[in-house]
Amino acid sequence: PTNWVDTHNPLTIKLQATGQAAKVTPRSEPVGDAVGGERAARIETEENDGGTVGHLTSPLVSVLACTPHTISVYAKSDNSSAKLEIGLWTRPVDYTQTPCALSHPTPLLADWQRYTFTCCTDELEDRAIVDLKVTTDNAGAVVLFDAAQLELGPQATDFKTRWVVE
Repeated sequence: PTNWVDTHNPLTIKLQATGQAAKVTPRSEPVGDAVGGERAARIETEENDGGTVGHLTSPLVSVLACTPHTISVYAKSDNSSAKLEIGLWTRPVDYTQTPCALSHPTPLLADWQRYTFTCCTDELEDRAIVDLKVTTDNAGAVVLFDAAQLELGPQATDFKTRWVVE
């Protein structure tokens, strides 16, 4: 998800105006053991009103209403308390609310692991963003993400780069 570091799209732009945007912005960086190339997306958790969190949001993606979609991503963290929640927003993002679909919190490990979440939108929208939310016990935890996919259907397929992004 090296192109996920641009947080300005029609569904996330409100975060800037409401003070919910990350102070330490997500970034793409070289990672020697990256799953899908040579780079990975990096976030750091920060203190905010709702605890210690970090978010990585996708570019705007197309979705089909009332159709199963499966989100998969490889992730790892340097913090043993890190937990990942995968969300899908079809309306403007507001972190004080719950996304249209949200996975249960899943502990992150220190090594790359693949995490998946299947959801079905009941909205009449045809666009969405994926929100990778991480919570930790303390600020400053580093989380790396790589090889993200959004697919139609109830199962994740093997990751493959669809086009050159690096």
